[in-house]
Amino acid sequence: MKKKDVIISQKVVPFQKTVKGWGGLEHSYIWQDASMSDKPYLYVTRYNSNENCFVLGHEEDMIDGDGDYFNPEDFELYEEDENSTQEDKQELFEKFLNASFELKAELMNKLFQDQTYLTDKEQEFTLALSKWHQNI
Repeated sequence: MKKKDVIISQKVVPFQKTVKGWGGLEHSYIWQDASMSDKPYLYVTRYNSNENCFVLGHEEDMIDGDGDYFNPEDFELYEEDENSTQEDKQELFEKFLNASFELKAELMNKLFQDQTYLTDKEQEFTLALSKWHQNI
């Protein structure tokens, strides 16, 4: 990536580590930790002007800016897997069909919170369900 394209808080994947004096990617404790916990990305937590590089870390590092040092050429933007979103949505609907009345209300609230990745039919179904829920 180029420095001008990097945005603080975006998810990225390092593929090398060229910051002088900090060792290669195999010495990055933050990337090793992410890899062991099955997280295929890190967050850009801040820009360090003293070292003239970016700091990459975990989500919890966003607050204090902790992490490991990388040049912008050392990482690329993380691409979300569209299949996992579809699988999550399918799992949510399967839970919904087999759920108790209270759980259905809770799951319906989750669906309403993020309608952006629902299909038109799913949005219609959620709306119809909501109207039905209000009538009982």
